[in-house]
Amino acid sequence: MLDSEQKPRILIVEDHPIIAELVETRLRIEGMDPVTCPGGRDALAIIGSQPLDAVILDIMMPDVDGYEVLRYIRSQPATRNLPVIFLTAKSTPADVEKGLAMGANYYITKPFSGLDLVRKVRICLEERRAAVNGSVSGLFLLDTGASYCVINASVARRLGLRATGEQTTFSTANGLVRAPVVSIRYFDLGSNRARDVKAVVHDAVLPPLDGIVGLSYLNNFSYAVDAKQRVLRLRPGG
Repeated sequence: MLDSEQKPRILIVEDHPIIAELVETRLRIEGMDPVTCPGGRDALAIIGSQPLDAVILDIMMPDVDGYEVLRYIRSQPATRNLPVIFLTAKSTPADVEKGLAMGANYYITKPFSGLDLVRKVRICLEERRAAVNGSVSGLFLLDTGASYCVINASVARRLGLRATGEQTTFSTANGLVRAPVVSIRYFDLGSNRARDVKAVVHDAVLPPLDGIVGLSYLNNFSYAVDAKQRVLRLRPGG
């Protein structure tokens, strides 16, 4: 779908009517075209018959659960790349890991922030639009003190990266966190290139940033400072 003249069409699969109404109202205010259904069986019928731009999906439902709906979405050629956000009361680390491993783009636990939900929906729509257009743009912070590249999950998906099984602990504004490590086969920054670069995948990188690039493995940089605009311009090999 994603016609620039049409509002994004978002399917909300939620058996709790108050939550469904809250999400529907919020998305409508944000300029989207939400459609609601109360269970997985109805969702499967809609997914197979209507064009959609994203799905917000509960897990625990009385007829067909969210896991089964996600499996169906990922198994069909027409919908396998359809963005899916789990919105659920299942909140243990194992629940989150399972949902993401099954192919959910994001996993949000209840109670939830409407602002965070809208932000993640917009990220999904931007990714989908970029995939349709064949190009991706993003904003990366260059941090010479970083020991790893840190990228968000959306960038990892764009690159087709999968966790190696290795995990690391690193410091964020919210304290120490553990996150999976992936390997980027080839990293190119201007005249500086590196192979098999280690990267950490974590949502500590918040929009508008897509990643924080550690430059310890690259050459020195010369730079110019525009104090008025507060811009730091890097030039490799200075």
